Amino acid sequence: MEIISHEERPFPPVEDLEGRLNSVFNIVNTELKSATLLVLDDSPAEASEIRARVREVAGTGYLPRPSVFGDYCHHTLFPISVVAEETVRREGVEDICLAYSLTEAGKRYGRPVVSLALQYAVENNLSLYQVLGPTGTRGKIRSPLARIKILKQLNKKGELRRIDLDNETGLNSTQVATNELGRIGFIDYSSTGESQKGKGIIVYRWIAGTNHDEVKPVNWQKDLTERAAELLRDRKAITIPEANELLNQRNPNIISHIYSGLVKQGFAIREEGFTGRKFQSRATLREEARSFLEFENQVEKILIHQLSEQDAQDIYLEFIAKPSYREVLRRAIEIYRRVSPHLTQKPFEILKEEILELLRKSPGMRPSEMKRTHKNIQPNLTGLVKSGTIRVEKQGREARYYVNE
Repeated sequence: MEIISHEERPFPPVEDLEGRLNSVFNIVNTELKSATLLVLDDSPAEASEIRARVREVAGTGYLPRPSVFGDYCHHTLFPISVVAEETVRREGVEDICLAYSLTEAGKRYGRPVVSLALQYAVENNLSLYQVLGPTGTRGKIRSPLARIKILKQLNKKGELRRIDLDNETGLNSTQVATNELGRIGFIDYSSTGESQKGKGIIVYRWIAGTNHDEVKPVNWQKDLTERAAELLRDRKAITIPEANELLNQRNPNIISHIYSGLVKQGFAIREEGFTGRKFQSRATLREEARSFLEFENQVEKILIHQLSEQDAQDIYLEFIAKPSYREVLRRAIEIYRRVSPHLTQKPFEILKEEILELLRKSPGMRPSEMKRTHKNIQPNLTGLVKSGTIRVEKQGREARYYVNE
């Protein structure tokens, strides 16, 4: 192999802990990226070879196409300095291609950090993508570091209002991050609700002993009814503003109708109590977040050299020497696959045929009806209308879809 060019970028200095955290947590926010770094070494590897190395270690199970591994390296691992990007030419081949190898930062910091991350995911049956979110966010602080800041502030202060979280973390808005951390049970909200015209707040309480599995969809909202019922069951009591935040709903009437429906079905009761007119939402840390903060603290020790280089390397060496190493890697990838918004999407051609079959059986279906079996269907419907495959007809305020045949 002929190396035509070699490029690597500087890793943030040890004095810049935030910069280092921003870098390494952008690696471990998906277990596939962690696996990618784990199989790299001094020998430059192209995307197809990286995938083959992961397959060799992880064995059977799902793996995406080779280009995904190349994207991980080019768009994340190379910019944050843990891999070098090299232009290479294979012996006997004229074409040149990109290949990747570990930098010193990748060896010293990346390897032990991803070893800890993969073990955390399997031990807690929780993908770090669910904790840290995507890296594709604008601004100096990306989603992973933003969420870490939120958890650390709550751990330090005990309880904070949303506005206090914004101020303490230096973020413009913590709403999306706190909603996601609430969904995985890392933080709790205590809300005074919202009083209108002095009538007080409405609190819905779950009736103990009722069976959540027997809940029926309210207003045809099967998925949302299930999620709203699970949230109320787990929290025991909730207000509509609080539920809207945790379920990421902009229209408060939808959740209100669902909880009213649960009252009618005998799963909840509705209580009213007076309070001030101002809405306040406070967040507190739950016990489920403690193990993640312990993991994050270990990562900090590696980055600020509180652990010696040898001790950090021992974390990596002991991990790959474990008899369970291959199984841990396979399970970690599977945990991520189940929650990845990209890997769980069906190819457009498959979705297209399913939509057409649905409309042939039931012409004139509305989007809300199709969403019962196909989530996030609207972009696909729009594309099929533009291509002339299906048509939309307005009947009053309703949009109904038909196959053009």
